[in-house]
Amino acid sequence: MNTMKKYFVHAFAFLLVAVVISSCTSMDEGYKDFIKDGEISYTGKIDSLHIYSGRNRVQVKGLFISDPKITECRIYWDNRADSVVVPITRTQGVDELDIIIDDLVENVHNFEVRTFDKLGNVSIPVYKIGAVYGDRYQTSLYNRPIATKYFSPKLTTINFASMDLSTGAYAVEVTYTTTSNVSATVQLPIAQSRLDLTDFKMGTSFTYKTLFRPNATSIDTFESVTTTVTGNEIQYLNNFYYPFARLAYDGARWGTPTEWTVNAAAKSHITAGVNYGGLDALYFSFESGWGQPAINNGKIYQTMTLPAGTYNYTVNINGTSYAADANDRGYFVVATGNTLPDVTLVETSASTLKWERVKNVAPLIKTLSFTLAVDTEVSVGVVTTSAVMTGSTGRHLKINSLKLVKQ
Repeated sequence: MNTMKKYFVHAFAFLLVAVVISSCTSMDEGYKDFIKDGEISYTGKIDSLHIYSGRNRVQVKGLFISDPKITECRIYWDNRADSVVVPITRTQGVDELDIIIDDLVENVHNFEVRTFDKLGNVSIPVYKIGAVYGDRYQTSLYNRPIATKYFSPKLTTINFASMDLSTGAYAVEVTYTTTSNVSATVQLPIAQSRLDLTDFKMGTSFTYKTLFRPNATSIDTFESVTTTVTGNEIQYLNNFYYPFARLAYDGARWGTPTEWTVNAAAKSHITAGVNYGGLDALYFSFESGWGQPAINNGKIYQTMTLPAGTYNYTVNINGTSYAADANDRGYFVVATGNTLPDVTLVETSASTLKWERVKNVAPLIKTLSFTLAVDTEVSVGVVTTSAVMTGSTGRHLKINSLKLVKQ
């Protein structure tokens, strides 16, 4: 029995060796058939390949690092429906591929890049996807809306509305005429909403357009249609709306506005021995009581020379608790000359052109209209007297904006 087992094992081992030898011979013969013309030689593939979007075009960039034998680069797109051949002259270091492919349809394209040497040896492919933009994207663009605009002699302000950033908008470009009668162009980043122009020529127009890049690395800029805005509504006041600019600030609440004349009586808030008045945070403001002193004949105003014509002085009130009684004598006033009349004289003074009593009655937008027959020096603002109040009672007048325009 043992002899039979040994014979069987030897026979099985012989058969296994024969099969392995036969298999190896077959594989070797197949491999020889495959490389009968010699081993395959690959050129070095392109490195750091990038496709940058553009308007009916792309920019293709990459690096040639390892293979000095490369003489040619071929770029295919859309499953090899089209291609371009780029001759390459290698140097001792790293060389760059940088080429623009024009006349592409607006779409997402598949790109394949291969390198070749002078013997026709080819690299393995490198694939990238690139987006091309055109008329379809262009027609989807719109100009950033303007929320508000204010024209004044020292400062013109344009406030733009918010915008969908996914559109690729990155800036607004504004072109206007300066006080020196030359054209100027400025760009406002899309993340900002307020544009201040200190040299805008009153009475002229400006144009603006929104600039877009469909993605962060786009090589082309797209533009919305250009909008023309007339600047014929001249605002004769400076620093006239919230947030009001501050000349002085106590670091906590009270302040004094720039561009306005604020008399000593209106500077009723004392912090660390310094008097402030005219601003509560960044609102135009008078306040007495609630621990603050009374205001006696406080005046805040601006003075300018106005051409002959009819004007509207409009006050947009944020809130007021004035009762318009004997103790609360507040007035919106327009008067000739370089100051406002005292509170007790507003209604009877010969210099007063127009007045309206401050009172807690809707609507909280007050408009005073007046007419000048000739060019006239005029002062515009607010005067007020409020009684002494308690620590828990008081009077306040808080204003969003004051506007003086010619009809």
